Amino acid sequence: LFDKKNIIVVSGSSGIGRSAVKAFLNEGAFLTVIGEIDLGNNGITIKGDASSPETRITASHQAAGNPKVHDQLEKFYESYRLSLSHLFQ
Repeated sequence: LFDKKNIIVVSGSSGIGRSAVKAFLNEGAFLTVIGEIDLGNNGITIKGDASSPETRITASHQAAGNPKVHDQLEKFYESYRLSLSHLFQ
């Protein structure tokens, strides 16, 4: 299903994110993961704060080198940030 697909996983070091990483790897995906996890030759790991704009830009560039990916990722992060905004008030 995900064979030869590029997937970005935010916070893939533990919990649901780590489970998602394992599932995508089992399905043949190539991953860009923000977090600390060994992907071998099946992806790129970016260590950093997933809420940081610099980390997001690095992840989007690493994922595809495609400006569309960057724009989609920024939209995702904005909605993610808004969904958690009640925690930071």
